[in-house]
Amino acid sequence: MENFHSWGLNEPLVRALDEAGYENPTPVQAAVIPFLNSTRSDLIALAQTGTGKTAAFGIPLLERLQPGSRNPKALILCPTRELCLQITRELEKFSRYMDRINITPVYGGSSYEKQEMAFRRGTDIIVATPGRLMDHLEKGKINTTEITALVLDESDEMLNMGFREDIEKILKHLPEEKEVWLFSATLPDEIRHLTKRYMKQPKEVTIGRVNQSADKVKHQVWMCRMDEKPLLLERLVDSEPDLYAIVFTRTRKDAQELAEKLLKDGYTADALHGELSQAQRDRVMTRFRNRDIRMLVATDVAARGIDVNDLTHVVHYSLPDDPEVYIHRSGRTARAGKEGISLVLAARSRTDLLKRAEKMVGKAFEIMEPPTQEDVLRLRMENFFKTLKSMPLDESVWRPLYPQIHQLIQDVEPEEILLRFMQLHFGKWVGKEAQARNQARSRDRDFREGGRDRDRDFGRDRDRGRSGGRDFERSSSRDRDRRGSRDRYEEPSRRAPRSEDRYGRRESRPSADNRNDGGFDTLKIGLNLGIQDGLGKRQVAKLVALATGLSERNITDVRMHGSRTEFKVPGSARKNIYSLEKMEYPDKKLEVQLL
Repeated sequence: MENFHSWGLNEPLVRALDEAGYENPTPVQAAVIPFLNSTRSDLIALAQTGTGKTAAFGIPLLERLQPGSRNPKALILCPTRELCLQITRELEKFSRYMDRINITPVYGGSSYEKQEMAFRRGTDIIVATPGRLMDHLEKGKINTTEITALVLDESDEMLNMGFREDIEKILKHLPEEKEVWLFSATLPDEIRHLTKRYMKQPKEVTIGRVNQSADKVKHQVWMCRMDEKPLLLERLVDSEPDLYAIVFTRTRKDAQELAEKLLKDGYTADALHGELSQAQRDRVMTRFRNRDIRMLVATDVAARGIDVNDLTHVVHYSLPDDPEVYIHRSGRTARAGKEGISLVLAARSRTDLLKRAEKMVGKAFEIMEPPTQEDVLRLRMENFFKTLKSMPLDESVWRPLYPQIHQLIQDVEPEEILLRFMQLHFGKWVGKEAQARNQARSRDRDFREGGRDRDRDFGRDRDRGRSGGRDFERSSSRDRDRRGSRDRYEEPSRRAPRSEDRYGRRESRPSADNRNDGGFDTLKIGLNLGIQDGLGKRQVAKLVALATGLSERNITDVRMHGSRTEFKVPGSARKNIYSLEKMEYPDKKLEVQLL
């Protein structure tokens, strides 16, 4: 069987691969590396995410590299900052024992000066996102005359993100005589157009069926109403002690609200979406990679290019309209030969999307019953007592106290002590489930009496989003997310925002929120959260509304500073405003001040 040792690679490169744990090549590596090592040719390689494409093009690039020149010899284009950094780390790992190999990542959100300094010192390989690279090329900061190889990684994603014009401009800055290696999971017409225009008789390699998901991904479906999804997601976490997942939502608003709800209910989660600055995004991804949070709630655009190993689940909180997006999402789990689960929380009215996704995947999805409260409680108790029995006991501390403990409980039956202990440990969680069931019964009764179609009302309207648009927020240009804070948080609205309860139903709050309370029409409040905490005005208003029960429209005159925010609320909120201090917030105890 062929392996990295049998291909005649240079000794420093093989040594680094051995240390990195590379033993047997993946199918795409076995098809691409020997070919590129023996032939100078353009290449189209079609393979799914997570199949080892970075090594497939990185190893041949390093094998043929002749260091010593100050100008770059190879250029790698990719769609996102995260993928840019991932590729750079992989190439640095492969080349750790090679002499004088310099690899420079070029991406937006980083210092222009540092990148230009790296160009002046000399670099062998540039790994770049199209937007920032174009900025440097237009300023004449990069000498491209010696580039002999161009790699287009995740080509379909770059086109989806609106980078086609930038890619064509970049190609015009490169020498005519060069190799072009194109790697993609899908082959849309736009890519075909690029290959015909800019590639010369490329060899085409296809690993598996185009658009087919990884074989080790289990595709499962939980059928439910839209209002049941938050509770079912929490049950999933409770039933999977080792869960490490990305949860995909339809919109930025959905991602933020779901993450806030999970955090409020005591689960470790955070949101990743286009309204975050680069610093905020880095902070979220660092926490997720370090497993400080178990769930990353993300939109498709925000999640593009992020690379996280060992995901156990990909959860489709909302199904995408495009089956190819489903394939991309699912490909983030079951990597490196491991198994993973792609779980769909599907409204019954969206079976059409399920069928399209099944057709694209090429296999039937497994319709499963979500775990019941009893199932989860039994599993939690089993895990708890397993931990309890295996926990070492410090006899020298606790054995002397046994007579005192025995005296304290001697008038209580052992069975009652055990039950009370269980109530103390699990009571809050069971109570939360019971409350959710009672609310669901009440809603069902209201719907039956009102003659409403629940599935259509919650499934179709809510699951498709208010705009009825596509699931992923496709951007037509790289400037889409460069809006200032004024654009993001102070957009005028023709209609007052609708107040909704935790399950998306319209609330009928009394107008007392705006009445005089104890002589105060409004209260001015100070809160120890500010811009440096990565929040915007809208997020602060949602946080206050979540804690106090106020409608967001009654939280006014929000003024944000570095570490502090001031806002006004109706006088009737005087008693409830201090509920903010009881909320759990990452790395900070919230403090409220009445100004």
